[in-house]
Amino acid sequence: GPKAASLCMLRELGMKVLPGFSVATTAFSAHLDANDLRSRILSLSGSGPNGIKEIRRLIAGASLADSLREQISTAYHKLGVNVVAVRSSATAEDLPGHSFAGQYETILGVRSLEECFDAIKRCWASLWTERAYEYRRRNGIDYRQVEMAVIVQQQIEPDAAGVAFSLDPVKGSRSRIVIESCRGLGEALVSGTVRPDRFLLQKRTLELVRQTLTGDTPSLDPKSMKRLARG
Repeated sequence: GPKAASLCMLRELGMKVLPGFSVATTAFSAHLDANDLRSRILSLSGSGPNGIKEIRRLIAGASLADSLREQISTAYHKLGVNVVAVRSSATAEDLPGHSFAGQYETILGVRSLEECFDAIKRCWASLWTERAYEYRRRNGIDYRQVEMAVIVQQQIEPDAAGVAFSLDPVKGSRSRIVIESCRGLGEALVSGTVRPDRFLLQKRTLELVRQTLTGDTPSLDPKSMKRLARG
């Protein structure tokens, strides 16, 4: 999928990319074949929300082949980290004129091999969320043209996370830097479930111009703010 390919490209360019591995689309295809799911998916695909739910249950509930479990197990133990994020990377995520952003599963806080197995199957099954199915239907995209890779990647456990803009996206000023952050993982921020702290800095001096906080204390200290702005 494009997400996995982009991470590989960033690593080749020398960018800091957390270690991980990919479960290729061929593994998803083999999972369907090994459990004889293709004909069942075809029969259920036009039967409304209950059929879509049953497809998800079938994919997530089917057993992984022994050979695939062994390969995932080897890669997982070689990674040697305490917690991973398991991320969907569908081949139809970034099509010309279409975007499936946010429609597939990401499972955070996976701390064991068995949890990793289950999370991978949940990512595969998320091809059949109601919103992804409806988006494909409205745009005339045949589900048989869509495959799912999965990224298993080290997950850091941050004090704070967020986004930084090298110009003010509201005012359009190129002399300002804007940082939005929240405590803990950034998932709550990008999903819109929390309001972030917002910091406005002068680009030249890195002086804090204004801050808007959602709590009593800021999620970023001044030193962290400047380090982010400088980078």
